[in-house]
Amino acid sequence: MRGVLAIRRLLFRFLRIPYLSSLLPSQLLSRMLRKGGRLASAGHLLGLLLYGRDPDVRRLLGFARALRRRGIFPEAQMLQDCFVLSLSDGSPRMFVDLGACFPRKYSNTFLLQTYFEWGGTLVEANESLIGALRSREAPNVEVLCAAVGDSRRTELFVEFGPLSSLESSKGLDMYSRMRSKRSMDVANMSKVEVITFDGLLGETSAEYLNGYLSIDIEGSDLAVLETIDFRRFEFRFLTIEHNYDFEVLQAFDRIMLKSGYRRAAKRWSSIDAWYVRS
Repeated sequence: MRGVLAIRRLLFRFLRIPYLSSLLPSQLLSRMLRKGGRLASAGHLLGLLLYGRDPDVRRLLGFARALRRRGIFPEAQMLQDCFVLSLSDGSPRMFVDLGACFPRKYSNTFLLQTYFEWGGTLVEANESLIGALRSREAPNVEVLCAAVGDSRRTELFVEFGPLSSLESSKGLDMYSRMRSKRSMDVANMSKVEVITFDGLLGETSAEYLNGYLSIDIEGSDLAVLETIDFRRFEFRFLTIEHNYDFEVLQAFDRIMLKSGYRRAAKRWSSIDAWYVRS
């Protein structure tokens, strides 16, 4: 057992080299499935061959294929959108997308909103990205320019496109060296309002019953997860980025399993951990 854990830690350390994880099979197959045509068909077959023993992966691959027949293609990086929709009951629900970044490209929630009438909240702290993201605003979708953290405050923010982060968490993932270089230039630094998860959603917990929570906030993920009361906010689905930090992933598992969730699509989910309420 110790040998297996040692190998796993070594593998995680290797995969934490920036951008290397994008060469993993599930990420490459996801790209194929997003393209459509024969490439997507080949990706579907290869996905079944490599991951088909996992029922969650079989479902998301089947859902992606059904979408293609309707001329609709996934947008999420590892098909998080298909994962959520393949396990939902078909009714429009609510999502919270922390670190929403782009309106469509790699969006975990674009498909849910555009084709399946889900509503929710898109949160992005980088002001240079928020303008494009506002194209997603709708009567049932709010776009908020703010950072979410473990306490309410004003903090410095390292602007680095989709890899932007709070100054306090810039060194907590595989992109720490890149962000540290960025932060040496004051032109790449700004101030941002940090709000808590409770402050974001207030008393509207009932709206998110059986909904979806996506957390991708570049190093602050665990700090925010630790503040969420899952007895109050009964999301059915949660995806959260760990970027192959073994200790962070173990902490995610402890919190989520204790809160009544099971881990899903372990091998496919790559840099993420995906959970479904049991």
